[in-house]
Amino acid sequence: MSGNSQRHIVFLKLEGLYRRLFMFFWAKKTTSFLMTEYPKSGGSWLTTMLAEIAGIDFPRNRFPSNRESAFQGHYIKAYGQKRVVVLWRDPRDIVVSYYFHSVVGNSHTNPVHVESLRASIGISKPENVKEELPKFIDYMFSGSLSPRFTWNDFFDRWYGEKNAVHVSYEELHKDAASALKKISEYLSVDVTEDFILKVVDNNSFEKTTGRKPGEENSGSFARKGIVGDWRNYFTDESLSLFNSYVCGREKKLGYSHD
Repeated sequence: MSGNSQRHIVFLKLEGLYRRLFMFFWAKKTTSFLMTEYPKSGGSWLTTMLAEIAGIDFPRNRFPSNRESAFQGHYIKAYGQKRVVVLWRDPRDIVVSYYFHSVVGNSHTNPVHVESLRASIGISKPENVKEELPKFIDYMFSGSLSPRFTWNDFFDRWYGEKNAVHVSYEELHKDAASALKKISEYLSVDVTEDFILKVVDNNSFEKTTGRKPGEENSGSFARKGIVGDWRNYFTDESLSLFNSYVCGREKKLGYSHD
């Protein structure tokens, strides 16, 4: 197991509280920045690259130090941070990725929590994604799933936010170097294109997983690494239910409605 899979929930909550207080009372005075996303949007990948480019700390799954840091998480507040990076992803891909993460489970999830969530949602056949996905969509958009706010809430808070730089998972897949250059300019980080290309290569899906994008490992935190995977799992029922919750918000981000 890795990530947070073996860490007690009380410890995780204390760390989260400390992190927010740290950002508000100390980090806002430094060149630190906040990277916010809805879960399963690719934030760990993006923040790892940005921290390397900026030459600052990335306190992932641990308490932050007094160094300038890249803070990555699922936030609808800036906690005093003046430099904010907002990461978007097609919410239908988020649904599928979050289903596999939360209901099927992987190296970053606690098996006990996975079993508890299945029982809460009423999922008896987790591997039958197409059949069980509507139940998960209902649960996800009810606000019952961590981080206790919905994708709609995240969208309503951050869409159009002018005091931030916005980038999408799809942009990173298409041309990560250009996306990182845009963010680096916003963060006032002086970096060469050659170094950005090196960082992108070192953090590619192939380098970090040993697999090509699309080669699935459902037990891995980085399960598949592709865009548009929702089309493999959404039935007409799932899509209709999703649309009833999202009400066209995804179209404002440029994602097609079909």
